Amino acid sequence: MTQRTSRRTAPLKKPLLVFLFLVFAPLAASAARYWWLADGRGNWQTADRSSAGLLQPAAAHPDAVIRVFAARTVRWRGIFAVHSWIVVKEKNASAYTRYDYTARGDPIRTNG
Repeated sequence: MTQRTSRRTAPLKKPLLVFLFLVFAPLAASAARYWWLADGRGNWQTADRSSAGLLQPAAAHPDAVIRVFAARTVRWRGIFAVHSWIVVKEKNASAYTRYDYTARGDPIRTNG
């Protein structure tokens, strides 16, 4: 019976190893890059918060807009996480409104 049991588990071994490799290899590569090359992005307190120019000026785009953006977080957290935010604009509005989720203070920050 042990011979039959080993035959049944053997086909699962290779796909499981491939799956684990595909999950953990990118994580290990990112971690190695962070530790050996240092992360030049600094920390969240000194991060550049200027516009990346991803949206047209609100006045140049009269239609209503809803956009969802995401960017890697700083330092080692960027291996696992992104920061997401939502930008909305009503039809013919002169400005966008940005909504961020923050873990401190008010949970949803508007135009921060």
